[in-house]
Amino acid sequence: MDSSRTLLILRRPPYDSGRNKSAVDMALALTVFDIPVDMLFLGDGVWQLLPDQEVKVTPAKSMQKTLASFPLYDVDQLYAEAEALEQRNLNAASLPHSVQAIPRQDLGEFCSSFRQVLVF
Repeated sequence: MDSSRTLLILRRPPYDSGRNKSAVDMALALTVFDIPVDMLFLGDGVWQLLPDQEVKVTPAKSMQKTLASFPLYDVDQLYAEAEALEQRNLNAASLPHSVQAIPRQDLGEFCSSFRQVLVF
């Protein structure tokens, strides 16, 4: 892992609060300054990776459109906690975006390989 990278950790379900939008805004802002960014989805945050989410109850934009635009901003690597996916009957291979599952036991070592870790 390149130690100059920044990791953003998203733990909230989609549209739960403004934190997810803040994380996306942060990711895009960092890339403007050529700071490489990866994203890790933990716990209920993995729900953000699902396609075809209904956003009728809130004026928020669909996370899927945002995730689809990430490669344009060089946010190419998405990770998810393997156990969080399993507990929610989700499979990383079936998600619409390339997501690498990381076992919970490896998260400490994984996160320590980044220059910065920001939790949302």
